[in-house]
Amino acid sequence: ATSTNCHGDLLVLENVQNPDLCFFANVVHVQRHRRIRAVSRCRSYLSQLSQASLYKVIVPLVLHNCFSTNSEEEAVAEGLKTAESVAKLLEWSNYKDFVMVTLQQFKKKGCNDRHYTRLLTAIIEGFPFDDEIKDQSSSVKHAMDKFSPRFEKLLLKEEKNKRGLKIVTLRYPLALALVSLYKKILPTSEFEDKLSRIVLTICDALQCRANSDGRDAARDTLAKIAVGSPL
Repeated sequence: ATSTNCHGDLLVLENVQNPDLCFFANVVHVQRHRRIRAVSRCRSYLSQLSQASLYKVIVPLVLHNCFSTNSEEEAVAEGLKTAESVAKLLEWSNYKDFVMVTLQQFKKKGCNDRHYTRLLTAIIEGFPFDDEIKDQSSSVKHAMDKFSPRFEKLLLKEEKNKRGLKIVTLRYPLALALVSLYKKILPTSEFEDKLSRIVLTICDALQCRANSDGRDAARDTLAKIAVGSPL
């Protein structure tokens, strides 16, 4: 009855005696607060679930719930917390797929850039392979070497403001997450090289005079990096 081949391990999220505590009944409930509570409560059970259930059931359910067109900030925030918690538990193959699928979303028209930036940030912050990446010959090390340029390419986005002027905006949560990740997993010399490139990228955002809010965000990001990194 609890075979993980048929996602039987998901029974831990069921509650026949008290439907108010049943994840599946509440994650699709018409009332927003019950959906949010279901997503929040399920984090307590994630460590009991198989890789297949985590990545193929929980992630799609949670992300669909928090990224639907009428989702409010609280729902998005809880969904992202759960996504990060799942990322911390994934084996490398599933973690890598999670990263790749998320990166692909940025190429789609109509992509909710803000939500997917926060999702990618949550996945990076949940990176659980600190020891594996220190092995220069590991598949984790090789894959992350390929992912890093793609992450860094997303730091800036070009768009048009209300007056039709082209502006450059920094995806600042991603910048902070990358600095934190690089500081944790890279040797000092490599970290300093990566940090220099990220700082220069942030400075590019500071040069966009048509985007005062973006410049403020870039300055704030530089300040946070300066406080937390050995510059």
